[in-house]
Amino acid sequence: MHSSGKRNTIILAILFGVLLLGVCIMIFFALQNGGRVSTEAVETSKTTQQPVAPGGSEAASVTAQSTTVTKSATVLYATKTNDEWQDWQSSGAAAQTEEDAQQPVAAIRAKVETEGITGAISYCAGDGAESWSDWVQGDAEAQTDGVGAVKFVITGDLASEYDVWYRARGVGMDWQDWASNGNPAGVQGAGAQLAALEVQLTKKGEAAPGNTQNPVAPASAVTTTQAVASKSGDEELDSIIDGIVANNTGTGEDALRNAYEYMSANYYYISMNEHVDGDWTEWSIPYAKEMYHNGQGNCYRFGSLFCWIARRLGYDAHIEVGAVPTRRGLEPHAWVEIVQDGKPYVCDPDMHKFKPGIELFMVPYEESQLEYFHSDLTPY
Repeated sequence: MHSSGKRNTIILAILFGVLLLGVCIMIFFALQNGGRVSTEAVETSKTTQQPVAPGGSEAASVTAQSTTVTKSATVLYATKTNDEWQDWQSSGAAAQTEEDAQQPVAAIRAKVETEGITGAISYCAGDGAESWSDWVQGDAEAQTDGVGAVKFVITGDLASEYDVWYRARGVGMDWQDWASNGNPAGVQGAGAQLAALEVQLTKKGEAAPGNTQNPVAPASAVTTTQAVASKSGDEELDSIIDGIVANNTGTGEDALRNAYEYMSANYYYISMNEHVDGDWTEWSIPYAKEMYHNGQGNCYRFGSLFCWIARRLGYDAHIEVGAVPTRRGLEPHAWVEIVQDGKPYVCDPDMHKFKPGIELFMVPYEESQLEYFHSDLTPY
């Protein structure tokens, strides 16, 4: 009995031990499975935070993007006409007066916008003769007494990557060829003036934007076009003329005709019983001011005011003194003569009032219905 009870106790102990061992084994495996899920979660989290493509290609791509530097440069430039700055232009677009492509340029300015490269653009303006302004940069104004030519250079790293090209067009002229890197472009000759400007950058060593043979017009071209001095040098008269141009004639293709009609419509003729000779540039200045302030005058005053308006518009205008036939025979008279391409044309707003049926605006002498005589009474 005791033997049988002892044996049962031993069997129970063995069964309990097996059961305990099984529980321990289950706990062990459970713990092992739990550790693997956590590890995978960590690894997945790491993969999500910093993905790596097969073969490391993604890592190579990220490295390439971080070391690539974009280099670019754009030049901007503008002209000043009639005391107003025109809009900025770029990439070779023409900088000129929007309403009138023949309006003379009084000043220029330029700047350069860069990315990934350093440098600046410097420039100066010339009067078409021997005088040049100081070199300036950074949107500063470069001007002379009438801009007839320009120069541009680029500096810094920009100069090793690019060339700067520019060309100009004189008043009443076609575009000149391209110049670069500090060489002059424009019109050569005292009193010459520019009407438009183009500037652009090209990669170093690339071809020029166009022809480069004749970036500067010869002095002889100035005398056969409208590129002449446009101001009298008298501050009061120049202010008067600027006001007439801005408020009455405009500066477009019809500006000279508008000036002619303006004179005929707004001023009256009065006989003053005088005869004038000598240098017209001297007596025409006070006569022009008299005509404007009084609203009336004789042929000398008509011619003086109209002549300075025409010159302000860029025309090669001067006053002729001679005679015309009247009912009483030949009588002293003054009118404006405008030269284009070496050919003289009559502009006579005074006689237009007396002979409205006769065209006396930009008429060649040989085609005029009114005969004109020199001061020695020989016909033109």
